[in-house]
Amino acid sequence: MALQTIRIGSAVDIYQYDDADFDSGIEASAPISAAAPVNADEVLRLGDIGVTIGDVFGPGASTDHAVARWDGVGGYTLLDSSLIVLDDGSLGIGTIPTHHIHSVHADTSTVSVQTLYTNHSFSGNHPGGGDIIQVGHYLGVSSTVIGAQTAGDRHTLRAVEINSVIDASGNSYGQIGLYIDLAHTHTTDMNTLAAIVNHSEWRSTGTLVYHYSVRNEVLNTGGGTISNAYGDSCIVTNSGAGTIGIAIGVRSEVIQSAGTLTTAYLFYGIFSGTIGTAWGIYLSGCTLNYLDGRLGVNIVAPAAQVHIDQSDNGAAIPVLSLDQADTSDGFINFIGSDRGVITGATNSLESVRVEINGAVRRLALYVDA
Repeated sequence: MALQTIRIGSAVDIYQYDDADFDSGIEASAPISAAAPVNADEVLRLGDIGVTIGDVFGPGASTDHAVARWDGVGGYTLLDSSLIVLDDGSLGIGTIPTHHIHSVHADTSTVSVQTLYTNHSFSGNHPGGGDIIQVGHYLGVSSTVIGAQTAGDRHTLRAVEINSVIDASGNSYGQIGLYIDLAHTHTTDMNTLAAIVNHSEWRSTGTLVYHYSVRNEVLNTGGGTISNAYGDSCIVTNSGAGTIGIAIGVRSEVIQSAGTLTTAYLFYGIFSGTIGTAWGIYLSGCTLNYLDGRLGVNIVAPAAQVHIDQSDNGAAIPVLSLDQADTSDGFINFIGSDRGVITGATNSLESVRVEINGAVRRLALYVDA
């Protein structure tokens, strides 16, 4: 086959370029065929390139590593974009990525802005009646550290990290780092509905100093005033026509099934610094309170069912104060067998045993006058 040539009319736009010298878009010195070659001097077969050469146009400049996007619906014009894909697969939205997926939203004109918004809609059923697991977002993070770290080194692995900062000259009504709205609207029964389920598992044979499933911390570092600060706020509301059998604001449970558990606390609180009034427990609106086990007040090892220790000999307050506004009823109700009448206690009807510094005594009781 002899060497053939193809001449393209314009180096910029592949249009018909009529300059009296060359008035065609493409000129070849031999036939152009869209079918199988017939003549030995054919220079181009369109079937070899798959599709006809089109007329797609782009801007005069583009952003390096940016993904091209269509302008309009005609299928002719491309535009630059703010979606950046680096050679290592890192994806940047509005910025050159410094993380594997990096998004920066700089829109200052809109009132409601979502940097990331996804809406997943699932439908279907299991023909065999088995489990159906539907996941809107799945984050899997793993890390392998080779070699021992030296003292003071930290290896931090975060599946999700939220950093939300409001810098506004005016008042701001609210700021929420993580907002979850979970609703079940079907009429069928359901076993469990949970907005957040935390599962934190230590699988190493080494030593872990602190293990938190959830750790909440409220800080005031700006010098302003916080009217009410809640490390954790749990609210159960029944506002519909339905029924809640048992409502539990906070439930804490410790399960020991293997190994050794030295000491366990369902609730453990510590106050630090100077505080005006420090309430350990404040309950309002209760009709009943139930405590199982011994109760110690100012003592960690109570020797009785209720043990109150007034260890400060200068506190100048009684150990126990009883205020009975109903004068028709008693202050104390002793439930149990009486110890009989004390000899010499004139007009006494019965007695109860009491102890003073471990020595047993009897307290005479008289008729109610």
